[in-house]
Amino acid sequence: MEEKRLERIEEMLISLISMVGNLNKNLQTMDGRLQNLESKMDNLESRMQNIEGKMDKLESRMDNLESRMQNVEEEQSAMRKENEANFKQVNQKLKDLLAFQEHTWEKTVRNERDVAVIKKRLEL
Repeated sequence: MEEKRLERIEEMLISLISMVGNLNKNLQTMDGRLQNLESKMDNLESRMQNIEGKMDKLESRMDNLESRMQNVEEEQSAMRKENEANFKQVNQKLKDLLAFQEHTWEKTVRNERDVAVIKKRLEL
């Protein structure tokens, strides 16, 4: 009976040892997987930092572009005002020339009438 008991205890110990061995093996596998996941997480964090750096550069470039666009818009506005002033000036000169031409034509017509009247008086 004692021998059966010892055999049973031995079987239980063998079973426990194999269970502990399996658990240890599973733990090592899990540890390997965990290290692999940690490595992947580190890689992802590195990639995220790289992406954040690129995003910062893009934001900086966008700010620069917005600033340049604002400068272009301000220049365009100034050019429009200058063009409008030049247009008004040229338009006024044209009006003045037209008025002068009209005045000159009126004088010419009046002078021609006067000359015609003088010619008629001289002929008589």
